[in-house]
Amino acid sequence: MTAPPNRTNHRRIAVGRNPLAPHEYLAKIRLVATSLLVTLLFSNTAHAALSLGAGRDIHFAPGTQGLFLNYRQHKSHFDFFVDAWRGEFYGRAYGIDYRCEYGRSLFAFGGAYLSTVTHLNGTKGNFAIRLGYRLTSHWSLNLRHFSNGKQIFLWTSKPNDGWNFVTLDYTFGRNPSLSTHNCHL
Repeated sequence: MTAPPNRTNHRRIAVGRNPLAPHEYLAKIRLVATSLLVTLLFSNTAHAALSLGAGRDIHFAPGTQGLFLNYRQHKSHFDFFVDAWRGEFYGRAYGIDYRCEYGRSLFAFGGAYLSTVTHLNGTKGNFAIRLGYRLTSHWSLNLRHFSNGKQIFLWTSKPNDGWNFVTLDYTFGRNPSLSTHNCHL
């Protein structure tokens, strides 16, 4: 007689436990990074920038580390992003946000599709909020938050602690001067 299937393992995968081996995870991140870098190189680099950040969650999942890629055209206030993280839970986020800069400060608000559902985000559709401070013309420190907005809007019974990453980002390509004020709401 065979043992019954281990339902716990199936549950873990369904809620976002990392089923990938470390080398598979890194291969996927390299593929995404290479794709975005090629996009940047073949676009009009005088008006585009690619930011690569690394960081970790500082609140509900403190062992989780991630890579964060942002692509933007300078004539637009919209950033496109692809993010990936790994720890007790893994995940990826694909999204777009509206960026406002005032001097060294940055604020961005948008939407993201998260690849996995965990107790931290509750749903695949999430808000994306980013607060940043430019240290130099290429380096910035950012706080990135993903959440489904349950605490504010009270519209879902799904859990929502949210992901809270602090990242150090480097921007490749042309980056506007630190005196830029481009917040048009």
